[in-house]
Amino acid sequence: MLNILLLIAGTILVFLHAPLLGLFFVYLNVEDFCLAVLFLASGTVLIWLSRRLSASVVKKELPEFRYGTTYLGGIFSGLSLLDVIAIYLFTMMVVAVVCLIEGKINAISEVFAGVYFILTVIFCITYPIFYHPYISWTREVVSVIKSIKAELKVVRSISYARSAGLLIRLNDSTIIVVRSPPFETSPLILAGLLGRLLEHGEELTQLLIAATFKKAKEYFSKPSLADWPIPPRVFKTFEKNYVEMELDGELVMGVKTRVILDVPHPEKRLHRLQGEALVVYTDLKRKILKRMDKSAKYSAMILCKIIPMMVNYLRE
Repeated sequence: MLNILLLIAGTILVFLHAPLLGLFFVYLNVEDFCLAVLFLASGTVLIWLSRRLSASVVKKELPEFRYGTTYLGGIFSGLSLLDVIAIYLFTMMVVAVVCLIEGKINAISEVFAGVYFILTVIFCITYPIFYHPYISWTREVVSVIKSIKAELKVVRSISYARSAGLLIRLNDSTIIVVRSPPFETSPLILAGLLGRLLEHGEELTQLLIAATFKKAKEYFSKPSLADWPIPPRVFKTFEKNYVEMELDGELVMGVKTRVILDVPHPEKRLHRLQGEALVVYTDLKRKILKRMDKSAKYSAMILCKIIPMMVNYLRE
């Protein structure tokens, strides 16, 4: 309940700062600006505290969880403060350019105030519905992870990266990436662009990935520092074979391949692993995904069946 109360209070304060900042844009009143900053800072802190309450549930139940706890428990994997700042800055830059082209520089302060208010209203509506982690939902996600952990028995660490999904590292250094419900990833447009500019390679989009590195180098990732982790990527493929797995009475096709793989580090938030790896990956059928999206118990059952099969294929 405290989780929700903090969210409501924080969202109200964030909303109230927008008209005050709009008044500052128009009249340049310093008092309006100071009050707007106070409301915004207070609201942000309250929302952050609400997120930390949800994260505490994960840490309590899963002490081996390393990072990404505040992104579990929402419909989507969450927005960071940097995401919001980037959206506001980009929108204001576009508004400024449009006003310049249209010759309405004299009215730019009023336009800024109106656009800023609209953006804030959109944020205050969409964030609590789609992106905020709630304790009740977080507990359901934790129950799925605990089921997977109990099935694998040799889990060394667990993390969550927004662009990659759930990252599980086993005691033999096998890394499992889960992007199916309830670990869906939000599309990070900037991360995708950074991946093409900085990393090259091809994004690995499959929902379930199991990999064992023969030799991997660990390196610092600048996009991860900005909380825009680049999704898993393949740089070179050496060989590829197909494997069959029976799941819920149906045949699921997978791929076993040897590649140069690049993934977020499963234990260090600001780092990545890159090197030659043996990889097994697969996707799930739409009707299975729909059922997984509706039921955490069904998700746990499916993942507890297919992940051990993938790990076994990896070790053959």
